[in-house]
Amino acid sequence: ENFFEADGRRFGHLLDPRTGQPVQGLAACTLTAPTCLESDAYATAACILGFEKSVKQFGSRYGMRFVLLPNEGGMKVAITKQFPATQ
Repeated sequence: ENFFEADGRRFGHLLDPRTGQPVQGLAACTLTAPTCLESDAYATAACILGFEKSVKQFGSRYGMRFVLLPNEGGMKVAITKQFPATQ
């Protein structure tokens, strides 16, 4: 498992390079890309950017296929039309 606990809270293994703090924006990010390396890189970037910025960045600019589930803000999910499960 890729997490650690501090003061009774669980944090993921990704750190935001801008702040040095653990990323907390997304509970889950699933996306497709031509290679595993690209998928990992884009998923990591999405987790760091957070829900709103990822939807804007990857959805319109790259036509990326993804599903994003935020940690907070209720049950809002972003699924691109190109994602295989929506076809």
